[in-house]
Amino acid sequence: MKKLISSLFFAIGFSVITIAQTNAYQQLIEVNSQWQYQSDVDMTLKTEAANRLSEQQLIQFHLQETEKLLRSRSTAHLTAHQKLQRAKLLDILHGYWLTGNFPKNTLHQNRQPYFIDDFNTYCAVGYLMLQSGADAVAKEINKTQNYNYLTDITHPELMNWVQQSGFSFDELALIQPGYPGDHPSYITEIHYNNIGADVNEYIEILDAGGMGFYFTYYDSVLFYNNNNLVYKKLAKTQMTSSGLFHYYNFSGGADSLADMGKIQLIQAGGSLVSEFIYSGDSVSNNFPVYYSLAKTFYVGENETTAIGNSLNFCGFYDYSNSLIASIAPNTSGTLNPCIITPVNLSNFSSKIVENNIELNWQTLTETNSNVFEIERSKDGKNFVRIGSVLTKKTSGMNDYAFIDNAPDFLNHYRLKQIDNDGKFSYSKILFVKMPSANPLKVLLNPAKNYIEINIAVEDSKLKELVLYDLYGKKMSSCKAHQGNQKMNVQTLANGKYLLYLQTNTGETYLQQVVIIKD
Repeated sequence: MKKLISSLFFAIGFSVITIAQTNAYQQLIEVNSQWQYQSDVDMTLKTEAANRLSEQQLIQFHLQETEKLLRSRSTAHLTAHQKLQRAKLLDILHGYWLTGNFPKNTLHQNRQPYFIDDFNTYCAVGYLMLQSGADAVAKEINKTQNYNYLTDITHPELMNWVQQSGFSFDELALIQPGYPGDHPSYITEIHYNNIGADVNEYIEILDAGGMGFYFTYYDSVLFYNNNNLVYKKLAKTQMTSSGLFHYYNFSGGADSLADMGKIQLIQAGGSLVSEFIYSGDSVSNNFPVYYSLAKTFYVGENETTAIGNSLNFCGFYDYSNSLIASIAPNTSGTLNPCIITPVNLSNFSSKIVENNIELNWQTLTETNSNVFEIERSKDGKNFVRIGSVLTKKTSGMNDYAFIDNAPDFLNHYRLKQIDNDGKFSYSKILFVKMPSANPLKVLLNPAKNYIEINIAVEDSKLKELVLYDLYGKKMSSCKAHQGNQKMNVQTLANGKYLLYLQTNTGETYLQQVVIIKD
């Protein structure tokens, strides 16, 4: 790894993630697939072994390498103003990634862009817009297209800003990363003190690593007494695995839990994932990476805790901190039925089948569950119900599927699990892009003297077609018509262009066009 980024990470000391990639280049592609289209990428990245990086470190590595690549490119084709602005924005980008304050994916299950997150943290491109006087545009994108990659974002003022920035559209698309949907491993239930002799003591931990998330998995558990001395270390492999969680029953005597103390979840390299401090009247959960998740609960086990009860957590430890703690009947060996993971899913995925989108999910528990409602959204914020599936009401894991026969171009799906008593909870959001549903199609690509286009929108809703070069300059426009039509590009040079379809209702669709003449 490069000296600068390595020394920076050593000083910060964040947690690490599991790396499936074999080299640094593959890591970068994981953050942003646009890396695979860069012809001038540093070849040493393809031979450099992948390091174990936290998600924050991975984003920093991506932005550092992007900055280095963009600074190495020729600017001879730019105007004096564009050169000046490009240099200024690259300096801003450098400070942005060095600070390391990036958006958090609080809603989506898969890796997803967040232009501006729920905590008003801007993505790299949004931050460049903020610092260059285009914050109003960034905020409007946040309202309607917050979770789109740049290649799907359409705004009437976006291309004007691109033209002024000194970057090409493709370069800005490279800058924009996606963020994983992650949540920390944490203790979901613990029994450490009760009336009389302490018996049947145990600990139960929800494992983020087991849920396929990128970081905050743990490898071992350290137990500290009230004097802050470690009296037990427990490897995760010594615990019993049950779906998404692990648990351990203490045998008693020397193998017991302290009545008050501290428990830490640790990764193999020694990094702290989460910390649980407990006593007879309060417990606190702390997370070194996401300080916003830290929370204290004024409840704890003591000599008045009845036998057969334990300290339980209910809800989901997401960014809304919806988790609550209470003394309740123990469920040792079974994940608390009130834990939302979310909607107790072990899998929520999609696949495109011809012109349909098939959703698949698997449940871990279905206590009191009645029905799943499937909801879809264009913007990831405003959802509508498109169908429902009755739960199987059987113990163990259950598999479900639903087919969306009329998907949009960009789709956000979530599941609403409704219980028999009317209570409900939502799953994480799944984003699926359906290219065939884009009503704007380029029939021959690359094009020569004419771009042949097909538009599947009725004339009364159509406005115009606009063609831009990658630097935001408007090259051509014409009235849009339903069906097939041609756009004359005989005077344009060979290269890549962006074709926008605008409607009277404010919708915009984008296709990239390559012009190659004989």
